[in-house]
Amino acid sequence: MDSQGSLRTPSVKEWEVILGFPPNYTRQCMTKSEHGSTQHEDCRLSLIGNSWSVGAVAWLLGQLLQPLGIISSISLQELVTHLTPGQQPELQGLLLRPPMSQGTKTLSPSSKLVAKLSGLVSLKGDDLMLQAQVKYQ
Repeated sequence: MDSQGSLRTPSVKEWEVILGFPPNYTRQCMTKSEHGSTQHEDCRLSLIGNSWSVGAVAWLLGQLLQPLGIISSISLQELVTHLTPGQQPELQGLLLRPPMSQGTKTLSPSSKLVAKLSGLVSLKGDDLMLQAQVKYQ
Protein backbone atom coordinates (compact mmCIF):
# COMPACT_ATOMS: atom_id res chain seq x y z
CA MET A 1 0.00 0.00 0.00
CA ASP A 2 1.10 3.55 -0.58
CA SER A 3 0.99 6.40 1.95
CA GLN A 4 -2.71 7.06 1.14
CA GLY A 5 -3.64 3.41 1.82
CA SER A 6 -4.21 2.53 -1.86
CA LEU A 7 -2.92 -0.71 -3.32
CA ARG A 8 0.11 -0.41 -5.58
CA THR A 9 2.31 -2.71 -7.62
CA PRO A 10 5.52 -3.71 -5.80
CA SER A 11 8.75 -2.15 -7.06
CA VAL A 12 11.41 -4.28 -8.74
CA LYS A 13 13.47 -4.23 -5.54
CA GLU A 14 10.47 -5.42 -3.53
CA TRP A 15 9.79 -8.23 -6.05
CA GLU A 16 13.42 -9.34 -5.75
CA VAL A 17 13.16 -9.55 -1.96
CA ILE A 18 9.74 -11.26 -2.08
CA LEU A 19 11.21 -13.97 -4.34
CA GLY A 20 14.26 -14.40 -2.08
CA PHE A 21 16.89 -12.57 -4.12
CA PRO A 22 19.13 -9.88 -2.61
CA PRO A 23 17.84 -6.32 -3.17
CA ASN A 24 19.00 -4.92 -6.55
CA TYR A 25 20.05 -8.39 -7.74
CA THR A 26 18.94 -7.65 -11.33
CA ARG A 27 20.23 -4.08 -11.40
CA GLN A 28 23.28 -4.94 -13.53
CA CYS A 29 21.20 -6.42 -16.39
CA MET A 30 21.95 -3.37 -18.56
CA THR A 31 24.72 -0.83 -18.84
CA LYS A 32 24.97 1.88 -16.19
CA SER A 33 23.91 4.57 -18.66
CA GLU A 34 20.54 2.79 -19.08
CA HIS A 35 19.83 2.44 -15.33
CA GLY A 36 16.60 4.12 -14.24
CA SER A 37 15.04 4.04 -17.70
CA THR A 38 11.73 2.36 -18.46
CA GLN A 39 13.60 -0.22 -20.55
CA HIS A 40 15.85 -1.03 -17.60
CA GLU A 41 12.88 -1.49 -15.23
CA ASP A 42 11.06 -3.63 -17.81
CA CYS A 43 14.14 -5.82 -18.28
CA ARG A 44 14.50 -6.29 -14.51
CA LEU A 45 10.81 -7.17 -14.16
CA SER A 46 11.14 -9.68 -17.02
CA LEU A 47 14.12 -11.32 -15.35
CA ILE A 48 12.31 -11.58 -12.03
CA GLY A 49 9.12 -12.79 -13.74
CA ASN A 50 11.02 -15.60 -15.44
CA SER A 51 12.60 -16.86 -12.22
CA TRP A 52 11.64 -19.19 -9.39
CA SER A 53 11.30 -18.29 -5.76
CA VAL A 54 14.63 -18.91 -4.04
CA GLY A 55 12.84 -20.11 -0.91
CA ALA A 56 10.74 -22.65 -2.82
CA VAL A 57 13.76 -24.05 -4.67
CA ALA A 58 15.83 -24.20 -1.46
CA TRP A 59 13.02 -26.01 0.37
CA LEU A 60 12.50 -28.54 -2.45
CA LEU A 61 16.22 -29.24 -2.79
CA GLY A 62 16.49 -29.59 0.98
CA GLN A 63 13.72 -32.18 1.00
CA LEU A 64 15.57 -34.15 -1.67
CA LEU A 65 19.15 -33.82 -0.38
CA GLN A 66 18.66 -33.98 3.40
CA PRO A 67 17.50 -37.66 3.48
CA LEU A 68 20.59 -38.57 1.45
CA GLY A 69 22.83 -36.91 4.06
CA ILE A 70 24.23 -34.41 1.56
CA ILE A 71 23.05 -31.37 3.53
CA SER A 72 21.97 -30.81 7.12
CA SER A 73 18.33 -30.34 8.04
CA ILE A 74 16.88 -26.82 8.16
CA SER A 75 13.42 -25.88 9.34
CA LEU A 76 11.07 -23.81 7.23
CA GLN A 77 11.29 -20.98 9.78
CA GLU A 78 15.11 -20.99 9.60
CA LEU A 79 14.91 -20.78 5.80
CA VAL A 80 12.44 -17.89 5.91
CA THR A 81 14.58 -16.06 8.49
CA HIS A 82 17.69 -16.59 6.37
CA LEU A 83 15.94 -15.04 3.34
CA THR A 84 14.49 -12.08 5.27
CA PRO A 85 16.41 -8.80 4.74
CA GLY A 86 18.30 -7.66 7.83
CA GLN A 87 17.89 -10.92 9.79
CA GLN A 88 21.29 -12.57 9.26
CA PRO A 89 23.70 -12.57 12.19
CA GLU A 90 26.88 -12.68 10.05
CA LEU A 91 28.23 -9.72 8.04
CA GLN A 92 28.20 -11.53 4.68
CA GLY A 93 24.51 -12.33 5.06
CA LEU A 94 23.71 -8.77 6.04
CA LEU A 95 25.61 -7.44 3.03
CA LEU A 96 23.68 -9.72 0.68
CA ARG A 97 20.33 -8.98 2.33
CA PRO A 98 20.58 -5.59 4.08
CA PRO A 99 17.49 -4.27 5.88
CA MET A 100 14.93 -2.72 3.53
CA SER A 101 14.74 1.07 3.87
CA GLN A 102 11.95 2.22 6.15
CA GLY A 103 11.46 5.73 4.77
CA THR A 104 12.49 8.42 7.24
CA LYS A 105 13.21 5.99 10.08
CA THR A 106 16.56 6.72 11.76
CA LEU A 107 19.11 3.99 11.12
CA SER A 108 21.32 2.60 13.85
CA PRO A 109 25.10 2.98 13.38
CA SER A 110 25.40 -0.73 12.47
CA SER A 111 22.62 -0.40 9.86
CA LYS A 112 24.39 2.62 8.38
CA LEU A 113 27.60 0.59 8.13
CA VAL A 114 25.77 -2.30 6.44
CA ALA A 115 24.10 0.12 4.00
CA LYS A 116 27.49 1.64 3.16
CA LEU A 117 29.27 -1.70 2.79
CA SER A 118 26.45 -3.28 0.77
CA GLY A 119 27.14 -0.72 -1.96
CA LEU A 120 30.67 -2.08 -2.20
CA VAL A 121 29.77 -5.76 -2.64
CA SER A 122 30.36 -7.31 -6.04
CA LEU A 123 27.33 -9.12 -7.49
CA LYS A 124 29.73 -11.46 -9.29
CA GLY A 125 31.15 -12.97 -6.10
CA ASP A 126 31.82 -12.49 -2.41
CA ASP A 127 34.48 -9.85 -2.88
CA LEU A 128 34.29 -6.67 -0.86
CA MET A 129 36.17 -3.61 -2.03
CA LEU A 130 37.33 -1.41 0.82
CA GLN A 131 39.12 1.88 0.26
CA ALA A 132 41.03 3.65 2.97
CA GLN A 133 42.06 7.26 2.87
CA VAL A 134 45.65 7.63 3.97
CA LYS A 135 46.95 11.04 4.94
CA TYR A 136 50.68 11.57 4.58
CA GLN A 137 52.41 14.14 6.74
